[in-house]
Amino acid sequence: MADTENETSSHYHPTTQDEQVVFHFNHWKWWFAVLLNTFLLLMGQLSAIMLGRFYFDQGGKSLWVNTLLQTIAFPILFIPLFLFPIANNTSETNMQSSIHTLIIMDFSLGILLAWDNFMYSIGLLYLPVSTYSLICASQLAFNALFSFFINSQKLTFFILNIVFLLTLSASLIGLHSDSSENYKTKEINFTKIKHMIGFWCTFGASAGYALLLCLIQLSFEKVLKKESFSIVLEMLIWTCIIASCVSLIGLFAIG
Repeated sequence: MADTENETSSHYHPTTQDEQVVFHFNHWKWWFAVLLNTFLLLMGQLSAIMLGRFYFDQGGKSLWVNTLLQTIAFPILFIPLFLFPIANNTSETNMQSSIHTLIIMDFSLGILLAWDNFMYSIGLLYLPVSTYSLICASQLAFNALFSFFINSQKLTFFILNIVFLLTLSASLIGLHSDSSENYKTKEINFTKIKHMIGFWCTFGASAGYALLLCLIQLSFEKVLKKESFSIVLEMLIWTCIIASCVSLIGLFAIG
């Protein structure tokens, strides 16, 4: 009797219904992760803009301080890294890519991130929040453009439709009357030259950040050759550390 049960269990295969249950569970789990990350991204972006605007409104003048604030909170990333570790990721990655290559990659991405944040700070200093947010929406178009040439991402109708709708919604929000416009009457002198500087710096920063995201994806494909939760966090941590160090150097260089 026992042999018959063992033989039956050894030849057991999941039914179609079992496979569908697993598929639906993984499907909802994936969507939950996407929605959670989208919520955190939106909250972080909104908080960064409002805090940066508050800093300048209260008399802050240092662009490097505002630049540093955009990456200095990287230690919070150690929490999920320690809570959800994945064994052997680092060792396997180092075997596939040399330490020298990884250092150059993280250093280059960190410098690009610091410079991009600095241009964002200039734009936030010289532009109203509404105009600033409107220009930042151009990043979506740059994402599609750079991903097409760098990551070989096909520009399907679905992607173009999403880019158009998200850009349009961001534009409508940006064109809405902003109560923070009254800060024009403060000590910052909004001349046309400063306004154009803020416009082009924000526009360039949006393009630069889209380029940064595509280069990070390219690094996973060509250098790291592996994607996992912990590897993504490690890259973010090292990139933010280097960007914060560059911001600190700029901060102390200006006294």
